Amino acid sequence: MSKKLIYIVFLMIFCSFSFLSCEEEFMDTKRFGEEQLKKIAMLPDIQHTASGILYRVIEENESAPPTPEIPGAMRAEYYWYFLNGEKITSSVQKKYRVEEGDTIWYEDKIGVIYYSAVPAGLQEIVRKMKVGDHYEFYLPYELAFGKEGTAQSVNIDPYTAIKIDFRLFEVWPATSMSN
Repeated sequence: MSKKLIYIVFLMIFCSFSFLSCEEEFMDTKRFGEEQLKKIAMLPDIQHTASGILYRVIEENESAPPTPEIPGAMRAEYYWYFLNGEKITSSVQKKYRVEEGDTIWYEDKIGVIYYSAVPAGLQEIVRKMKVGDHYEFYLPYELAFGKEGTAQSVNIDPYTAIKIDFRLFEVWPATSMSN
């Protein structure tokens, strides 16, 4: 065999073992998410999408027009949680300033989110929402950050299902984003 072929075979074997060890490492995370989602799915006010997202409508704005099929960006208040209840991130940004010796806290609970930068499950559920709606939804790992997880602004392990509490305030269509 040529050296190149041997190298390719070695690389394929190495990669397959690496993948298996990574998958095994996070099997407890995957099982925990699946078990929690099964329990949540049994709650009486939980609805389901065909893709497996579980959601609860907390507040619905029936008079608002539908969200564009592919939004460019959204202004929303959001809180992301692991299914054990631990907060991952939120749109709440706390800042303070000192005025005459007193500390004053300001809360800005509204964040701008680019549609293309969020998980597939959030993209899907936002298309169901209208401005003014408030949903709580649960994403299976496949529709959250998948087998890879994320270490961008927050660290979410592979195979992690998540809960998102999401209130939609404004939507900008993708076409208005490019102008």
